[in-house]
Amino acid sequence: MTQIFIISTRARMNNIFKSILFILFSASCSLLQAEKPNFLFITADDLGVEVGCYGDAQARTPCMDRLAKDSIMFTRGYVTQASCSPSRSSMFTGMYPHENGHVGLAPSGYSLKKGIKLMPNILKEAGYRTGVIGKIHVAPEENFQWDDNMGKKTRNVTSVAERAQAFIEATKEQPFFLMVNYFDPHRPFVHQNKQGIPENPYSADEVKPFQFLGVNSPQVREEVAGYYNSVSRFDAGLGQLLELLREMGKDENTMIVVIGDHGAPFTRGKGTCYESGLHIPYLLRMPAKRHAGRKMDDFVSTIDILPTFMEAAGLEIDPQITGSSLLPLVEGELVGKWRQEMPCEYTSHHGVGGYFPRRSLRTDKYKIIQNLLVGEQNPHLGIDSCSAWKESRESKYAGTKVREMMDVFANPTEYELYDLENDPVEHNNLSSNPEYAKVLKNMISKLDHWRTSSSDPLVSEKALADLTKEHRDPNGYFVKYGSIKAKERKNKKKNKKKK
Repeated sequence: MTQIFIISTRARMNNIFKSILFILFSASCSLLQAEKPNFLFITADDLGVEVGCYGDAQARTPCMDRLAKDSIMFTRGYVTQASCSPSRSSMFTGMYPHENGHVGLAPSGYSLKKGIKLMPNILKEAGYRTGVIGKIHVAPEENFQWDDNMGKKTRNVTSVAERAQAFIEATKEQPFFLMVNYFDPHRPFVHQNKQGIPENPYSADEVKPFQFLGVNSPQVREEVAGYYNSVSRFDAGLGQLLELLREMGKDENTMIVVIGDHGAPFTRGKGTCYESGLHIPYLLRMPAKRHAGRKMDDFVSTIDILPTFMEAAGLEIDPQITGSSLLPLVEGELVGKWRQEMPCEYTSHHGVGGYFPRRSLRTDKYKIIQNLLVGEQNPHLGIDSCSAWKESRESKYAGTKVREMMDVFANPTEYELYDLENDPVEHNNLSSNPEYAKVLKNMISKLDHWRTSSSDPLVSEKALADLTKEHRDPNGYFVKYGSIKAKERKNKKKNKKKK
């Protein structure tokens, strides 16, 4: 009898112990769910490193500069391609454009391959409420699972903050993922919006042209002033958004990422493989401002944002993702194991007129660009109507370094090689210099390895020839599609004028 009592007591104790464990496990799961960080992902259209915290003395960006003091500032942050849709496709997928298929602008007919997983969808499945303000510009847009799509217009930055507030207020128990895509500083530049932002606009007399341009004229300075005014407006919007987050009590448990979607919309910037097109501001503000004020010189890419969010949310990172989470890097767990090179690419922008495939790779010191259409002229010289290329043809630039580097841009050799330590704006192409023959060979080897290992389809000469034909054949998809879209845009303008 005593034995039976002992057994039954043990059984009861085991059941009680199991119940306690279950309660503790459930409580810990609820706690983990509650502690999942919110994500605020902010992009600025065409924003290069022309901001104060990245050393630009002309820029007026007090909000960006303050955020940098609360954040980890990556000094060598890069996009995958200096073109809006391909660049954003990498943010959403954690993959290079040649991997996910989105190698040109969505309005020109380019789109993602089928079956690719997307950032908002992944986070929605993990219990996040998802919202977006501003353009998405990645096709097909119907594949994106946003709980709240709050419109594409963002030059009224006060309205952006109001929409963000409404989204956060509507998010109850769930963590949220909010993506805000400011149109500034994209062309056409607006010196001051209807709300009077920025308060003190630049004039053309106050600014100097960018070093990477080389060209200096009243028209170029007017464009540069417009750009800086647009950057200032973005900065004001950023400040409103961050203040809103603080006032709503969401500041401590929100991870914030702020980037440009590629470099400035000027010749040799946007639409190229030069540093001025690929190098961007890249701030990561951790929850509770961990590691605030830290500067890191590691090569980081926009393909790293999705896996970073996934790890922070406690998700397993899908093998299809090429990028790597930044969290182990930030926490010092990857010393000597992080990437030592930064490969990038360019295939096309707006279809036929923007098609000029290139690949690039940089190390600490050197940069190589491979132009795949050897012997052909770059058709994309005046990006977004930038006047610098046209003005570089003036007689005063004959025989100058400015004319020489613009000629290389227009009619490049197969390889361009730059010493970034001594020539950060890539004015001096060293590819034909015999003193750099070994360096060139080594850089070609590194670039070839990346292209092969990442399954770049244009490694195949036939694939390159087929894609080129498709962009030039009058009966090909891109020519036909481009003509249709151009006609549609023309008709829309006519209808607007009639109204």
